[in-house]
Amino acid sequence: MVFSAVPVQAAETIYVPSKWTGILYSSKDKEFPTGNGKKNTTYLADVATAKVSNLKSSRPSVATLRKSVHDNRTPLYVTAKKAGTTNLSVKINSKTYKIMVTVKKYKNPISSIKIGNTTIKGTKFKTRSNYTLKYSKFANKKVKLSMKMAKGWKLQQILYTDKNQMPMDTYVANHRSFKVTGGKGSSICAYVVNKTTGVEETIQIFF
Repeated sequence: MVFSAVPVQAAETIYVPSKWTGILYSSKDKEFPTGNGKKNTTYLADVATAKVSNLKSSRPSVATLRKSVHDNRTPLYVTAKKAGTTNLSVKINSKTYKIMVTVKKYKNPISSIKIGNTTIKGTKFKTRSNYTLKYSKFANKKVKLSMKMAKGWKLQQILYTDKNQMPMDTYVANHRSFKVTGGKGSSICAYVVNKTTGVEETIQIFF
């Protein structure tokens, strides 16, 4: 008698962070770095399509939790509304997950940015996280990017988004040259972190 092995599919490990810190960006920003189609909304976790229910916030005025369904997955998003703390909770299948959320106001991490011969003063980022340059001035030119951080901040990574090749991004090294392509709306996206608090922010330069 021959027995054939029947594969057993392991249950997916569900990970939902117990703590999360987010940034409240200015309403004046051209786009919100966290994106996802809603102001100040950030991806939190992603699980296979399951029974996701009872999404709650102890202080909805600070932050709320929402879900969506995409390609047989159920992403969870946090929407920051004002600085403060709140406790979020969500039930996935039969288990309830709790997340302690802290929302902090955006703080300027930039001392100065130089692109080619154009210098952008750090004061331009005092209340907002992005700045727009004229694309025609830089179109198809190779220019050097130099980004200087404010005291206490560290640059993690810089990506360039060519509008004609979205969603692909190209890595750009600080103090090195890159070519401006893609048309109006292409952008530089810099990911930075506060060396003391560990809080991360995103800075954008649009062309």
